[in-house]
Amino acid sequence: VPVLDWCLRRLSLCPSLDTVVVATSTLSRDDVIESHCRSRGWECFRGSEYDVLDRYYQAARAFSATEVVRVTSDCPFIDPQLVRSVVALFHEANGNLDYASNIHPRTFPRGLDVEIVSFRSLEAAWSETQETYCREHVTPLFYQNPQRFRLGSMKNDVDLSALQWSLDTIEDYEPLKQLSENLSPETLDWRTLVAKDKSAYC
Repeated sequence: VPVLDWCLRRLSLCPSLDTVVVATSTLSRDDVIESHCRSRGWECFRGSEYDVLDRYYQAARAFSATEVVRVTSDCPFIDPQLVRSVVALFHEANGNLDYASNIHPRTFPRGLDVEIVSFRSLEAAWSETQETYCREHVTPLFYQNPQRFRLGSMKNDVDLSALQWSLDTIEDYEPLKQLSENLSPETLDWRTLVAKDKSAYC
């Protein structure tokens, strides 16, 4: 199963998400991503390769989003329940949060990253910041400015931040493949992976 399919099949289990959109670049090498999404019936938006903040903002505008949940494709094990929980944390604040996540501070394994930001705050970041790092990584302006933005954080009971489940390099692929052996995108639970991951007990 392609890694992108893992992500999207996992996210399709989240009823709290109105629309799941793959936001990729306009480079010709990413034509295959758009074609793959279309063949599966998934939404795809294309924008700047390096100005990822603009890509997110334009995608949010195109789909009339009032909130944007950010999950990156290097997180094949993204957990639907964690997504629901972060979204619920944001909504339960009744408009009193601009941004929420489960990564500031990090207590969950890397690769389970969920962020949600209001469109209004995303638009503010898009119009104000010109720093290359912020344009590439989308959300730093929020968590670097807690005096301005209202932030929410979901923390795990146990600090598992040392566990590495993000697919950042070729070398990451085989360990993650072994970790998910005999599991499917629809049945995988992140707590099951903790039990399987021997590094949890090192």
